[in-house]
Amino acid sequence: MVKILLVYHSGTGTTGIIVDIIEQLLKKEHKYDLKIYSLPGDDDEKYDFLNTCHGVILIYPCYYLDASEPVLRFLKKIPVLKKPIPLYQIVTRSFSSANTIRKVAKRCIRNNL
Repeated sequence: MVKILLVYHSGTGTTGIIVDIIEQLLKKEHKYDLKIYSLPGDDDEKYDFLNTCHGVILIYPCYYLDASEPVLRFLKKIPVLKKPIPLYQIVTRSFSSANTIRKVAKRCIRNNL
């Protein structure tokens, strides 16, 4: 099975709706071991799962041309991973998500994400 970590922050619930849709689609396939974590959260299990997963989906709203604060805190706590893991970003609530995606990718790449 392909292990996927889906981490998200939903301030008003819109991002949560997108997470529900993605969860339904991936569970239909029966070939994904999907772990979903909502931010903020103190559960450090998501950091342990990072070194064993095949990919990460990060879904978050854009506030003031950057990721939301819970996402920024999550990114700061990511350890350097043993091997590079693909990161897929979905940004909600934004007129200009490209710059936000670039900023988040720049923060993640030094940790092999």
